Amino acid sequence: MKTLLFAVITMLSLPAVAGSRNMEHNYLPALRGIAIENACLTDSEVRTINPISRCTKLEERTVHAGDYSYTDYVCVAHVVSHVAYPRVFQRRGCAEFRTIRHGDADYQECVRASATMEELPDVIQVNVITSQGDTDNWPGRARSFRFPRCD
Repeated sequence: MKTLLFAVITMLSLPAVAGSRNMEHNYLPALRGIAIENACLTDSEVRTINPISRCTKLEERTVHAGDYSYTDYVCVAHVVSHVAYPRVFQRRGCAEFRTIRHGDADYQECVRASATMEELPDVIQVNVITSQGDTDNWPGRARSFRFPRCD
């Protein structure tokens, strides 16, 4: 009886301790805000599998916090729809760095930016990071992720 009770309690508590999973990758510019788990591919586009909510109207709000204030933006209107973007995207980076000495430390400063056109491949490398409470396995486990084909 004690074994059965322990098994039931363990099964009921599993979702609470299961943790969360996140996939990090180097293709955020290609997905343009589409979650990797919600993306599918055609020959020329990346599309959402399920509709997503997109803000259509932002309003400025001044927030007063003690002795200072700042401007915040709040979405006041949104639309839920499918989105699609070209698989070809622009990746920005730095083509040339310069070393700057500051005290005992060296820093790298970009002196010439670069932009290249790339196409989102069918299969990308991701790092799967599992979190449970305050701990995680960062940088995660590397694995291949294949985007599904859109129907």
